[in-house]
Amino acid sequence: MAVVLTAVALLALAAPAPAVSESELVQARNERAAVQKELNRTVAAYDAAQAKLAETQASIAASQESLKVAEVKQQEAQLRLSARADVMFRRGPVSIFQFLVGAEDLNDLGMRIKLIEGAAKQDSSTIAQASRTRSELTTLQQQLVSEEEQQRTLLTDMSEQTQSLTANFSKAQVLETKLATDRQAALKAEQEKAATAAAKADADKKAAAAKVAPPAPAAKASASPTPAKAPASPTPAAATLAGGPSTPVVRQGSCPVKGPVAFTDTYGAPRSGGRSHQGVDMFAAMGTPVAAIVDGTLLRRVTSTLGGMSVYLKGEDGSEYFYTHLSGYSEVTAGQKVNAGTVLGYVGNSGNASGGPPHLHFEIRRGGVPINPTATARAACG
Repeated sequence: MAVVLTAVALLALAAPAPAVSESELVQARNERAAVQKELNRTVAAYDAAQAKLAETQASIAASQESLKVAEVKQQEAQLRLSARADVMFRRGPVSIFQFLVGAEDLNDLGMRIKLIEGAAKQDSSTIAQASRTRSELTTLQQQLVSEEEQQRTLLTDMSEQTQSLTANFSKAQVLETKLATDRQAALKAEQEKAATAAAKADADKKAAAAKVAPPAPAAKASASPTPAKAPASPTPAAATLAGGPSTPVVRQGSCPVKGPVAFTDTYGAPRSGGRSHQGVDMFAAMGTPVAAIVDGTLLRRVTSTLGGMSVYLKGEDGSEYFYTHLSGYSEVTAGQKVNAGTVLGYVGNSGNASGGPPHLHFEIRRGGVPINPTATARAACG
């Protein structure tokens, strides 16, 4: 009877329905994936626009220089034309006629005619050159106007993409938190359900055994009672399954950005001032923690006009890792050893990234030479 009551009590204490159903969890995952897809699309568009902007700015600089040269050439051609026109005005046709009539013989006349023809050709060449220079100048001016318009369009697009990234990263953070909470609730509900089922099965087994077991023979008064056998200690495997100590989390190779992130391979892409990109831009919400990707030592923290707030990490693997455009530093100081996953700073847009979307510029250097870090970042971030 006691066994039956125990089973009833266990049923009464059965875990309630999970706070998060499997379908709700799938929906949350799909929603988070949709936001991530939009982030990836916007980041790809922004990276493409940034590269195009750098090319356009370089083209504008070249066009402005060519325009200066063409303006000088036009001024020189105009001066030559003005000087020739002055000579022709002062001398005129009568002077040319007198020059021909003054020939002493036919040979002298022929030479004078050739001189006049040469002067005419020179005049014609000067006029043609001046015309070409004017045409070149007009073309360059039109090209410059077109390039400046393209630059304004790119900057407008990038501004809109920045706003979109800011909004979507905020949404991604909310969804990431909700998804983590939902996963934890679903896991807890599943564990409680499994524990209840196991307890019920054990109670049912004991109840069945009690029904079929024969009555025990009466013990002799002189016999000593049999000592109860102590329950066996659970094996390490059983302890783990029951919620005991789990395998330590391996942090080596953790993502440099501890939160929703999006990036594309921009290594070698053009940048302002004729530079090429030597890292990967990992876009995330402002203030997202930035972490050590490997175990190592924080070499130094620096601030510069180009990179803004930056940190250098010397990995135990021998590589050097560079993090820049940060909005702030963690409490880790130079010379301190850190484990993978240790927070070094926070995502920002300091330095020449000011005004743009927050991101981490992440580099890997081996022997002082930058290498493409995109594959490493992808492997670390999953």
